Amino acid sequence: MRGGGAKMWDVNRALKVNANVYHVYIACMLARFRELGMLKFGVIKGASEATGRCIAQYIAATHGPGFSSIEEALKQLNLVFTFSDEVRVRTYENILEVMFHKDSCRICPRNIGGLELPGPACPNVGFVKGYLEELGLVKL
Repeated sequence: MRGGGAKMWDVNRALKVNANVYHVYIACMLARFRELGMLKFGVIKGASEATGRCIAQYIAATHGPGFSSIEEALKQLNLVFTFSDEVRVRTYENILEVMFHKDSCRICPRNIGGLELPGPACPNVGFVKGYLEELGLVKL
């Protein structure tokens, strides 16, 4: 089903994961910019990292005192944004792995936005980095 130039946009995918209008806006906008050749992954990563820093400042100002752990900070982030039904954190050998459940991610440019181009497009990579670093919980 086509909509506004989208190749694979399917409203049922968004409805299936209970995406709200803001989730759909983010996913579809990223997908369309990528398809138009106006947005490379480096730009997505850099912009989403800067945005993550802004969101960290906002959440810190509205949430109160700092978070005691990475897990707590990510739980609060997902509570506010409801990006995914599940966010998991794993650390090993100086590696931090943050996993958003792909099938329920509400801002995925592929699953929700209908992006068909190859290559990375996930905005959460930079977003989580900027968010956690700005909160002072980790340096990635």
